[in-house]
Amino acid sequence: MIDTSEIKKLLSLSDNELRKTVSDAAIAAGADKYVTANLLSDVKRLRIMLESLTTEQMNAILENVSSQTAEEIKRRINEIRP
Repeated sequence: MIDTSEIKKLLSLSDNELRKTVSDAAIAAGADKYVTANLLSDVKRLRIMLESLTTEQMNAILENVSSQTAEEIKRRINEIRP
């Protein structure tokens, strides 16, 4: 489960760090790296999306990937220094 503090960690990153972290997590979840890079070109939109997600919504998204992938995403978020 992801909580609000972990979402805040993501939002505290610079644009480049946020893009890389989300890209790495998406690729770990099985997304195509070229499609992901294209979708992450608008970091402002990504920040707005992350800010609007509730923890329930974020966790619902994670339920659609394997438990191993979800744990990898959570691990990457927890590596972020506040």
